[in-house]
Amino acid sequence: MRTASKYRISFLLMALSCYSAGFWLLPNQLDSMYHKNITAAFAGIYFVLLPLLYWLMIIRAGGQKPWKLLLIFSLSAGIARFSFPAEIADYFTFIAWLKYPIIGILLLLELALFWHVIKGLWQARKLKGDPRVHTIIRTKNDDEKKQQISISMAYEPASWYYALPFLSKNHVPVLGHIMLMSAKRWHFCIALLCIISASYFSYTLIAPASELVALIVSSFIGYTLVMFSANYRISRHYSLYIHQNHLIINESIFGLMVVPLINISATDFGDWARVDKPEAHFLGRGEHANLKLVFSQQQTYSTWMGMVAEPTHEVYLCLDGQTTDLESVAAKIRSGQIN
Repeated sequence: MRTASKYRISFLLMALSCYSAGFWLLPNQLDSMYHKNITAAFAGIYFVLLPLLYWLMIIRAGGQKPWKLLLIFSLSAGIARFSFPAEIADYFTFIAWLKYPIIGILLLLELALFWHVIKGLWQARKLKGDPRVHTIIRTKNDDEKKQQISISMAYEPASWYYALPFLSKNHVPVLGHIMLMSAKRWHFCIALLCIISASYFSYTLIAPASELVALIVSSFIGYTLVMFSANYRISRHYSLYIHQNHLIINESIFGLMVVPLINISATDFGDWARVDKPEAHFLGRGEHANLKLVFSQQQTYSTWMGMVAEPTHEVYLCLDGQTTDLESVAAKIRSGQIN
């Protein structure tokens, strides 16, 4: 695993631990010096320590843009609103006056999202490929922030596009298959079982406190069935193909590369050990890669719903040798044609 990926996972675990500890340890009232001290300590963790770690482990180590620091400040502020003592939470009472305008805005956003999904699905019915790919190609000359937001918005229609087979019936032919655990039927069945179980148990745990909140949370968890269904079909059927003179690399639905064929300067097949190149981009499951792509210009590997862009000049693919002719794949990538 690359160092940037290790840092990203480590920060996620640390943030979850800190926020969870805040909900468990922060007092309800500031009625003693001890409670004041522990509240001050968590304020430092939320608004100083975590942003600093985010800067070091995500922005600097991962080569991300500094403006993304706003994400961790916004998240910390939201968590603090619901975990800090009542005296501090009282500063947010002005939100009560904005309740109805906020509800109205949220409804408008929901309607806009609904319209975006319906429009995307209607357009996707004749598409030969991933709606995210069309978005990337269309916005390749836009600034990075606008492009990342566009890619993130394209994930919703893309999930439905792949989850419903009749929508992706016009998909372009594939070159080969990347070895992915998410392409296994047993993995998909376990994922479905976990989602259904999580939705059920979240409802039973939250319902005694608030049936409405329980319904919202369980519905949100259940809705991920669409994305995981799309994840399975992408991993199993559409992990590597050429579309509009671009090589599309789908490392499940959560990892995507769209590379112009003219920017691929070398295509080699062989055997490369993952342990020998810990900082290289290895895509696929396995300790050895069998296809190497070298780029003449820096390319972007998008993860985390398009919000994280990792720059790279070469990738190593772990392709399924039983279902993929490596020499044929390399030749088709060089020529940019599918026979």
